[in-house]
Amino acid sequence: MLVLSLLVYRRVLIFQTFKIQTSQFQNVDVLRVCPELKDEITWSLIAMNHMYRALRSSQQLDVSTASLLRMSLLCIQRNYSFSKEIMDPPLSQGQDILLQNMRSATNVTDVLYAIKLHHAIMNNKHLVQALRSIFALQKCYSSKMSNGEVVSSSGFRVLCETLKSNVRSLETGEVLDALKTLSYLGVSSDSTLIQILLHTLTKEINNMSLQQLSFFDFLLKEFTSSPIVEALRIALPHVVENNVKTKANKDNLTQLCDLLHYASKRELSTSTINFLVDSIMKKGRNLDLKCSKSIIRSLCDMKAPHGSHGPLLHCAIGVLMDNIHLCSFNELDSLLSKLATAYSPRNSYFYHEVLMETASRFIMGAGCTFEEAVWHLRKLHKLGHVSREFLDYVFQKVEREPALLENCDSTILFTLVGALAHADYRPAAWTTLKLVVVRSTIPHMKNFDLPWVRFARDLCTLQSWPMHLFCRLFGDNYLNMLDAKDNPCLSHLQLLSLYSCVTSLCENYNGRCLPQKFMDKVAVLNFKPAREYPMKAYISNVLGNEDGVITGVMTRQGHFIGDYYYC
Repeated sequence: MLVLSLLVYRRVLIFQTFKIQTSQFQNVDVLRVCPELKDEITWSLIAMNHMYRALRSSQQLDVSTASLLRMSLLCIQRNYSFSKEIMDPPLSQGQDILLQNMRSATNVTDVLYAIKLHHAIMNNKHLVQALRSIFALQKCYSSKMSNGEVVSSSGFRVLCETLKSNVRSLETGEVLDALKTLSYLGVSSDSTLIQILLHTLTKEINNMSLQQLSFFDFLLKEFTSSPIVEALRIALPHVVENNVKTKANKDNLTQLCDLLHYASKRELSTSTINFLVDSIMKKGRNLDLKCSKSIIRSLCDMKAPHGSHGPLLHCAIGVLMDNIHLCSFNELDSLLSKLATAYSPRNSYFYHEVLMETASRFIMGAGCTFEEAVWHLRKLHKLGHVSREFLDYVFQKVEREPALLENCDSTILFTLVGALAHADYRPAAWTTLKLVVVRSTIPHMKNFDLPWVRFARDLCTLQSWPMHLFCRLFGDNYLNMLDAKDNPCLSHLQLLSLYSCVTSLCENYNGRCLPQKFMDKVAVLNFKPAREYPMKAYISNVLGNEDGVITGVMTRQGHFIGDYYYC
């Protein structure tokens, strides 16, 4: 009777706490349902089960009530033997309040509290949802707790213990979700739980989908080195490569583009990359903007680019141009940076003239800032593209606001001058602006590591002769700095070229001169002896004096003349 009294008293407390009318339970006739059960404890159990079902059906059962009833049943079950049908009422009836509360939680604290309070009744669905909710809330900064505080909380420790117990019954995707959450929270890869998850996934590696394999590989980047982590990093690319041609869905462009991105990052074989390129190319008419951007990035990231990828790249660029109005400046800037980095004379297919013009017009129409315009100009210059219209646009901004060049970064100055020199173009306002440009270089003169020789040479191309800069570059301090470089040959030749330009083209130049000792030293570097002089015999015959023909002539400024002969 004591047990029955306690159960009845708990039942009354539940009724009073949640203000549930007794009339809701009048239809529960326990003796009619099970007239053969006379034992009072059994009767109480059946009554509690019917209470549990009625509360669920009335949708007035919250997490605390469910936990109280459920834990009471489990507690009695440990001491008495009853039928499973009596002890475990079906949970499919009604809604899973605990699961719903975890899904709708707006703070990690609520999720951790629910875990701590109700871990005894949590199943795999609750476990996985708890991990997903924690990840989502922490990633979008919806919690006041830091990742470290979450990991050290008692609720999270309970969650980890529950995960250890249930990991064998979880599906592969659920284990990956758990690994993702733990990795994001900063749980050490040397921890027992991480090692258990990694070993569990290792056993299923051959049964994973291509998407799961690539995601698993992505997660491993965040882990510190350990034997199992290193083994998986080596094995996963091989597993992906062995399964691409058999498991890839050739009708799923998104999957193919994701695989191409993976192949470019993991340096998969040429045959695998060509298979993906060909498969995507066959669906080229169905490309959308997202896929086209992914393709451009992937092809630019290839360690061994090949001209056969050009048609797919240009197809993706065509889609990008058609939808360029849907791109932000940062997106477009990122793609152009990729193309500029991948471009080389050998891989000239990364340059697309129409894209450069389209991008320039888009940026002008979008009303970008001065800095954004300069960054775009830098990419045009790197690709060797000249757009006088865009140059006018940039310098009109400077003309309206000359203060933009005051105290600006040296990269901006070098980009502006370099782009004009490359285009051999002087805007209408250049006569005025060149004084501002030269004056703006003075604060940066102490930094010898900047490409001053190239900058000065570009100014000479624009008919600007900065005497203070020449004086500094031809001085002993700068020459000593060049000599201290590991490989100063190119720098020496560039400086000699600048000096020749200044002394030859600048009228009435009376500034500092390079030491003759320096020019003699550079002349040796510039000397290119020819093994044969095919014209020597012809000139000798014409002059009638073979000894009067001189070959390999050097000028006083170290220029080698290899194609001319003097008597």
